[in-house]
This record gives sequence, C-alpha cells and structure tokens, in this order.
Amino acid sequence: MHGGSPFLTDDPEPVDLRHPEINVIYQQTRFEGGRGEAFSSEVSYGCVQETQCHVALPQAFNRPVGATSGRG
Repeated sequence: MHGGSPFLTDDPEPVDLRHPEINVIYQQTRFEGGRGEAFSSEVSYGCVQETQCHVALPQAFNRPVGATSGRG
C-alpha cells in the first residue's frame, strides 16, 4: 500500500519549537477466558523548527483466567 494524495491525518502540524506533547493511551479487551490490555505513552518535542522528535513506549498484557500472565 502507498500513502498518496489525499493523505489525511488528525495531527498535521508538528509540535511548536521547544514545546512537548505527551499522550497516554490505554485499551482493554475483556473476553470469556480473561482480558488483554495495551498501554502506551508517547512524547513529541519540537526539537528543530518545523520538525518534531518522537518517542513511543508501548506495552501489551495478556491476563488469562487461571494461567500465567504475559506481557511484551
């Protein structure tokens, strides 16, 4: 697949110079055998004019009923 015109995004402007933007995301899915969860934090910083530096730290969990939990 190719991202071509018209390419749309909900955040088309980079972060302002020397300003941070922090996002925290949490999602949970419950099912009969347990639950799955995902947690992520993202930090964007206006490091250069019209450019942002971005770091994302995702983490996923699987918590089955009666079994050992897993994460990754």
